[in-house]
Amino acid sequence: GNPVSNYADQHLDLIGIGKLLALSPQKELNTIACFKYTSEFGRDNIFQIATSTKKNVIEKKLSADELKGQPLFDRNVTFSKLMSLYKSHHEIKTTLITSEFTLEQYNKKNPNVIKLFSVNDQGIINVYKEQNNKETRNNYKIIALSMS
Repeated sequence: GNPVSNYADQHLDLIGIGKLLALSPQKELNTIACFKYTSEFGRDNIFQIATSTKKNVIEKKLSADELKGQPLFDRNVTFSKLMSLYKSHHEIKTTLITSEFTLEQYNKKNPNVIKLFSVNDQGIINVYKEQNNKETRNNYKIIALSMS
């Protein structure tokens, strides 16, 4: 269904949901959903996937960043790229980071993964963004999409 419809307003139960991931291939729908649910989730908990890696000057000037969600994953990860990888049967893997297998070792061994989420030692899920790649600590799990 449509997350910004009247039906969704009346029937969508958001209790216990902590984050919004706008994952539609339609940029405008993602932006509207992010704007609509800002009061429900708070700006820090709203994320939007890129629908293109092309940056057009007019779009940059006309788009209001405060209406959009935070960039989801990496700036080069688009909806199309995720769908293509999914359809090609790439795997999503979970890896535990420890003092014996550090984040640096993980990054060296897995240079071609798309980090999606981390789960801390209390079970809290964090969305991977370019800015927080270094926040993963021991006893955190990394959930990533394999590119190979």
